[in-house]
Amino acid sequence: PTNSWYNEINSYNFGSPGFSSSTGHFTQVIWKGSKQLGIGIAFTSDNRTAYVVANYYPPGNVISSFSSNVLPLCSTTTPVSATTTSISVTKNTTATTTIPKTTSSSSSTTASRISTTTGTATASRISSSSSTQTITTTSTPTTFQQQALLQHNYYRQLHCTDALVLNSTINAIAQTYANYLAANNLFQHSGTSGLGENLWAIWSSGAIRSVNGSSPTNSWYNEINSYNFGSPGFSSSTGHFTQVIWKGSKQLGIGIAFTSDNRTAYVVANYYPPGN
Repeated sequence: PTNSWYNEINSYNFGSPGFSSSTGHFTQVIWKGSKQLGIGIAFTSDNRTAYVVANYYPPGNVISSFSSNVLPLCSTTTPVSATTTSISVTKNTTATTTIPKTTSSSSSTTASRISTTTGTATASRISSSSSTQTITTTSTPTTFQQQALLQHNYYRQLHCTDALVLNSTINAIAQTYANYLAANNLFQHSGTSGLGENLWAIWSSGAIRSVNGSSPTNSWYNEINSYNFGSPGFSSSTGHFTQVIWKGSKQLGIGIAFTSDNRTAYVVANYYPPGN
């Protein structure tokens, strides 16, 4: 269904943005302001017809907001995002969630599932120089690492930047430091030379059930909202974003570790050559 909705792009006029019944599915799919998705499928009793419903929150197709929410491609290549249905690390308890009621004048219906018991933290590091060493990779990445890689490359392609590749040596470096942070319940940079580094942590009042590899990448990339492309430079409030899309970075290593009570997870991402 997503391909069908998106294909309405062929009828959309970016030079005259606005709503049309022939392009409304497309504009909702890429609506910048929509952050969360719910989707379901059902079959008729004779199994000859299937119905799919997708809901978005906040809703798209808001009158007078098309120019700022329906943006043209920077590339003709379709980006591939992480598959979020597979879970990387599973725990035995289920996170507490709530479904808030929302109202809107838009025709799109909305629903959101938001955790009330968790929090996140991030940290980025500025690099003074890049190393010229050659690093090779051979081992098979974990699901968590693959999810993180796909989400990185999804965002990088939006900025017409080449894809990263996972590197087993850097994965091991990142995993070792994530283990150290979890064992000591610390949140600070490693100081490893020759590599860029992003940190992310999530904590909960109860045991953390799962962490998807796309989650820290989404958090880092969202700093784009604070970045000034007209005055480029490093800032602690945008350093994760700039490292994620840094054109000169070619290889990625990422690791995740949990504290002994499973209430905090630490993620370490390293980049070669380093950005920032």
